Amino acid sequence: MAQKKDTSGSEPHKISPPFLGSKKRGIPIFTEKLDLRTPPIVPKEPPPPFETNYNTFCGHVRDIRVNAQDLDTLLSSLNEKNEILNASSKSSEIKEFLQKNASLFSKNEEEINQHLQAIRKLMNTETSIYDYLGDEIGIIDNLWDRCSLELSAIQKKNDDSSLSSQITTAQTLIHDIIFHAGLITIPPRASQHMNTLLTGQPLDFHETFKDELPRKGDRLKILQYLSTHPASISGIVVPEKGVIYKASRDRSRICMSLFLIAGMILVGAVACYFAEDITAWMRISIPTYTAGKSILTAYVLIILGGLFHIGIDALKQIRSGEREFLILEKGLLWIQVKEGPIIMSIFSLWIGLLFLVFYSTTLDWKVAFFVGYSIDSVVDLFLTRFSASASATLKPLTSESQS
Repeated sequence: MAQKKDTSGSEPHKISPPFLGSKKRGIPIFTEKLDLRTPPIVPKEPPPPFETNYNTFCGHVRDIRVNAQDLDTLLSSLNEKNEILNASSKSSEIKEFLQKNASLFSKNEEEINQHLQAIRKLMNTETSIYDYLGDEIGIIDNLWDRCSLELSAIQKKNDDSSLSSQITTAQTLIHDIIFHAGLITIPPRASQHMNTLLTGQPLDFHETFKDELPRKGDRLKILQYLSTHPASISGIVVPEKGVIYKASRDRSRICMSLFLIAGMILVGAVACYFAEDITAWMRISIPTYTAGKSILTAYVLIILGGLFHIGIDALKQIRSGEREFLILEKGLLWIQVKEGPIIMSIFSLWIGLLFLVFYSTTLDWKVAFFVGYSIDSVVDLFLTRFSASASATLKPLTSESQS
C-alpha cells in the first residue's frame, strides 16, 4: 500500500548518504526534527601547544623529586631511631615514629603514583616527549615500584633485624630516582639560569642545584652529560670547576666578538702607522730610532709574540690530555667567553709597546717578539718604572707646595 504523502512539513527531507558508492555524494541523512531551540555546536578547543605540555611534564617530574626527597628525609630520621643501642627503647621509638609519620609516608607515595599516571597520560598525548624522555620515565617508574615494596616492608616492621638493610635499599633507590629526575629537569633549568647571565659570566652549578641534587657525585654526572651534549645549553661546561660559562651560539654574536678583537688590534696598528703625526700633534718627543715605520713593525712583532704565547699554552693543554678546545665551535665560544680578558690583553700589548718605545735603546725585532711573549712581566716592569718616573716628576711640585 502506497504511503500517503505528508504535506504538513513534519517529515524531514531525505538526501542520499555519502557512503553509497554508486550515487552522488551529498549531506548525510538527517532523521530528526529540526529543533531551533538547540544551541549551536561549539567547536572543540585545540590541544595545548608542545611547550605547555613539556612544562607540565617537567613540573610533574620535579614534584616526584620533591616527594622522593621528603621520603628520604623520613627514612634518615627513622634510621637514627634504628641506631639506638637500648633494644626496648629502640623498638618503642621506631614504632612511635612509624605511627606518627604514617600519613606522610602514604601522602608521598600516593602523590608519586599520581604524578607518574599523569606523566604517562601526557606522554600518550605528546609522543615527541615520549620518544625523547620515555626511557628515563620508565627507569623512574621501575625504581619506584621496587622502592614501594621496601617502604611497605619498612612500615609493616615485621623484622627489626632487617630494618637497617631495608632503609639502605630504599634510600639507594630514592637517590637513583632523584638523579634521573634531575637528568630530565636540570638541563632546561640550567638554560633558564644562563639566560639571566652576561656573556662570559660563570654559573656555579653546584651552588645552584645542590637543593635539587644533594649528592655532589650526581651533580658531576649531569655536568659530564651537559659537557658531552654541548648543544643542550647556551654555554661552555667545565665539569672540573663545576661551572658553566655563558656563551651564545648565535653566529652574529660570535662574529661580533671576533670583529671587536680584530678591531682593537687594527686600531693599535693604525695608531702605530701614524705615530709620528700623532706625537707631533700632541707635542710629545719620541726617540730618534723610532723614525719611519719602526713602531708599526715592533707592534706587529709584539702581537705575534702574544699569539705564540697562546699557542704554547694550547700545546701544553693538548699534551695534558685536554683537547676539547680543538673543536672549532667550542674554540669560537671560548673566544666569546674570554672576550673581556682578551681585550685587556690587547691593552697590555699596547703598554708593552710603550715600554719598548720609551724605555728601550732600540726597536730590535727579537726584543719586540719576546715582549709580546712575556707581556705580563713587561707590563709589571713598565708600571713600576712609570710610577717611579711620575713620582720623580711630581717631587719638585710637592716640595714647592710644602715650602
